Amino acid sequence: MLVVKDGIVSIRPVVSGASNLTDTIVIKGLQEGETVVTGPYRSLESLKEGDRVKEEEMKEGMRMNGGGGGSGGGGGGGGRRGGGIRIG
Repeated sequence: MLVVKDGIVSIRPVVSGASNLTDTIVIKGLQEGETVVTGPYRSLESLKEGDRVKEEEMKEGMRMNGGGGGSGGGGGGGGRRGGGIRIG
C-alpha cells in the first residue's frame, strides 16, 4: 500500500481481506486517518519510496472509505475512514 505523510510516499505492507473489482478491505497495516494513494495501476507502478505527491480533491462519485469491520490489534483499517491522494 502506498501511504503518504507530509507529501512523501512510503510503501507499507498490509494484509487485505475480501475484495472485488473496485474495493479491497485492509485488515492490518493501516492506522485510522492515514492517507493512501489511489489511481490507475499504470500511474501507481512508477511511484517509489520517498517520492513527493500532491493531494487532489476527490471527484464526485469517488469514495474512500473502509469496508466491513477490520481487526483490532495491529491497526485494522476496515470500516474506518482516512484520506486519499489520487494519482493519474
